[in-house]
Amino acid sequence: MYLNTLDVKLTPRTDNGSYNVEINNYTLEILTLVLEFRLASNSHIARLLSQKERSRYIYTKLRRMWQAGLLESFKVFSDNSFTLFYMLSKRGLKLLTEKGQYESRHLKKYPTAKTLLSWGLFKHESQIVELASLESLNKSAN
Repeated sequence: MYLNTLDVKLTPRTDNGSYNVEINNYTLEILTLVLEFRLASNSHIARLLSQKERSRYIYTKLRRMWQAGLLESFKVFSDNSFTLFYMLSKRGLKLLTEKGQYESRHLKKYPTAKTLLSWGLFKHESQIVELASLESLNKSAN
């Protein structure tokens, strides 16, 4: 049976209280990166920002940003493993507007979770970020 949307659920936060995360340039860089690519996995973000395959600092930062409600996350099963993907939440979009990173009219074009999780768009966007992150990793090796 062909499904038009992926069978995934956004990872629920266990604590409904507000989690404080330091809003610094690195936080804004991550939000901007996720905005530009629409979605990205933790390894994509590590490759693009640190030119490394893995970065414990980035993984910790992403988790804290998710806990603070700046990002949404979901898991995708492939190749006998799970990949954790991130996309911007409404709170993350609002923060980019408040910090003057983007105009609100530009941010209104960011797709909804349901749209991003349609199979065709998800596949397209995940391939784009995969290629860009591998290119970044290859450039750093030269």
